Parts: sequence; structure tokens; C-alpha cells
Amino acid sequence: MNKHTMSLSTLLTMMVLWPSFLMAGLLEMFVFGLVDPMEMNFFGAAQDFSRTGIYTLGFFVFWAIVSCASGLTMLLAWPILKARLGISSSSDQRTSRSSN
Repeated sequence: MNKHTMSLSTLLTMMVLWPSFLMAGLLEMFVFGLVDPMEMNFFGAAQDFSRTGIYTLGFFVFWAIVSCASGLTMLLAWPILKARLGISSSSDQRTSRSSN
């Protein structure tokens, strides 16, 4: 195997994480462009975080939510992708064993 070749699991992971990272950045700009984080209340109580802390926490929350949505899409599309790529169940097991 070529040292520059990505495994299938790495490729699929990047297909989920990279677009969700970009969308989390866009969501961050959109939401915090409209809402001042220092005026937000969490569960009725004032927050104790700095503005940067709220931006950081917001980004990771957005990234997690969009990653879950992208991962679910990948999971639901996996049988179709597998058929189109010609991957059988036995080669899935070989790929996961060889990447470990």
C-alpha cells in the first residue's frame, strides 16, 4: 500500500468532519453576528464565561451538532456508497483490520 493512500475509514471521517467544520464556522459568524454573547442567559442565570469562551464553546457545540447530522447522512447513505464503490462485507473487515 502506498504511504500516501488514505484508508477508507479516514476518508469517510474527513468527509464528515471537514464540511461540518466549515458549517460550524459559518454558523458561528451568523449566530454571534446577531446575538451578543454577553447578553445571553443560560437557564435563567447570567453566564460566567468570557466573550471568547462563549465563542469557543459555541463553535464546538455547532461543530458537534453538524457533525452528528453529517455522520447520520453518511450512515444512511453507506449501503448505496458501498454498492457504487463495489465494497463487499469481507473487504470492509479487511480494511478495518489493516488500518488498526
